[in-house]
Amino acid sequence: MVSIVTTSANPTPTHAQLLGEIIMEWSKVAPLLEALLSQLAGLDDPYVRRVLLERIRDGQLDQVCRALSRRLIPEQKHQVMEWLDLVKRARSKRNDYMHGVFLQYPRVGDGEFQTEVLGRDRLDHENGIAEPRLTTLTHADLTEFRDMVMRIQSTFPPFLPAPSHLGLGRSQKRVPDGPPSDDD
Repeated sequence: MVSIVTTSANPTPTHAQLLGEIIMEWSKVAPLLEALLSQLAGLDDPYVRRVLLERIRDGQLDQVCRALSRRLIPEQKHQVMEWLDLVKRARSKRNDYMHGVFLQYPRVGDGEFQTEVLGRDRLDHENGIAEPRLTTLTHADLTEFRDMVMRIQSTFPPFLPAPSHLGLGRSQKRVPDGPPSDDD
């Protein structure tokens, strides 16, 4: 198990900054999903669009977009499906980071600390049990996930207009991709 290892009980500023970037960049994904639904369903009326979007949950929004994309030409359908698959893969990890509990505790033997995220329980339907999902937080994982969220933004199906106010693909200041230094 690889973990964030620090000499104090707090995550480094680099890790906190990465988590902040992830939160800010993910906030642009929901409007993209909404724009996708609006385009696929031809929802031109802002009131009708908002009423529907308030009643459709994220996972359901994916399913509705998948169903509506069946009307597209094959190449466009493929682009939408690939994009929705990327969003789906990212959502579980996003939920752990956004809704999880960050646990920091000293490692045995060396006095350094590691950080783990306690996420939603993993359901094992076959055996009828729920187990806590504990994920060790690493700089590499955070960087990879931040880059995945940026990829979601930059690969929004190009044949569809994206909301212009999102400034897609542009992060104000990126955290270095290398491991944290002793100064972090």
